[in-house]
Amino acid sequence: MRGILGFSLCAALIASAVQAAPLVPRITSHDFTFGASEPSDTPFYDPRGADADFLTLEADPLDREVTAFWEVWPAGSPLSVLNSAGEFGGDLEVYLEFDAEDSSTAGLDVSLTGRGRNANGSDIRVWGAIPDAGIADFSLLLEIEVDSASLYGFAGQSSFVLETAGTIVGVDSRLPGAGDILGQSAVSRGNIDFRSISLPAAYDPLAFTNTGPDGGGYSGEVGRGFPTPEPASLALLLLGAAVSLRRRH
Repeated sequence: MRGILGFSLCAALIASAVQAAPLVPRITSHDFTFGASEPSDTPFYDPRGADADFLTLEADPLDREVTAFWEVWPAGSPLSVLNSAGEFGGDLEVYLEFDAEDSSTAGLDVSLTGRGRNANGSDIRVWGAIPDAGIADFSLLLEIEVDSASLYGFAGQSSFVLETAGTIVGVDSRLPGAGDILGQSAVSRGNIDFRSISLPAAYDPLAFTNTGPDGGGYSGEVGRGFPTPEPASLALLLLGAAVSLRRRH
């Protein structure tokens, strides 16, 4: 009986996890690392009342946000990225919106889903010069259209996981291996930090209207890759546990 109950519980958990928000991205090549932020007077995260929440990192050629490039991550040595003034660190643009709460995600108090929102172009843009790769001028290196975005974590906090998945729609032809990645899937992963706001449990972007805009930042990496949705990995773990229970009983 214990084995049957254990297997049934695991099956139920697997079924309930099918809609889980975490994308669990895996980056395979053309990896850019970054640490980007906006000041408090520039809305990094804007709840916008009863409308979809906006997350924005604006363009600035003097920003020093994108720090390194790996053609094949994590093999080899990273190449430094520079801004338009030749200083260390390139620029990262991000335009996302979140319009739904994924209440089915077990173990997470806050779980939002969304997508890219830039109707006039790509949703994530990486800018910079990479002299060691033969790109001496400040250029648009990588463009991604975001099909899905996930923001999740725990209630009452100002730090959350932010992940995206989409398609590479533009790449500087001088970037090593550029011809192999146009049209390929792309992901980003990392952590966001708000300067002052926190999000409550079961936060719904379209229903919760008591939070104003805030500055903040996003640190992580972006590049060619693909999501490995949590239900897949969770299913393997739970099925393994179920088999173990059956063997024991």
